Amino acid sequence: HIDAFVSHNWCVPRRKKFLSLALHFNFWFATVTTLFLAVLAGVATAFGWLPVLDSEAFLWPRGFLCRMVCTPTFLLLMFFGSDLCSFFGCRGPIVFLDKTCIHQEDKDLQRKGIEKLGAFLCHSERIVI
Repeated sequence: HIDAFVSHNWCVPRRKKFLSLALHFNFWFATVTTLFLAVLAGVATAFGWLPVLDSEAFLWPRGFLCRMVCTPTFLLLMFFGSDLCSFFGCRGPIVFLDKTCIHQEDKDLQRKGIEKLGAFLCHSERIVI
């Protein structure tokens, strides 16, 4: 069983590949975790457990901790969510990456690897290009 078959695209720069894969594999984890943190901070602010900014410019006191914490948390989880999960013992997806799993220099081994791609595709839950 393979969770994702990741097909390599030679035309796309490395940075864009990383951002695309981070978005694909980490977006929901980052969104749900950040939303939970925001709700938790909002409730804690409403009960007076967190500091607020109280100014005549605002109609009511405003919590600021959520703004300072949620955006960096989302970005951290977007870019390193899989690494953080594996640090705490969570299993990440099993991924077949065609560029690293198929020999790139020996043409005979490369041809044999390409001929076997169908078997990997059949056992993959989804394909990511």
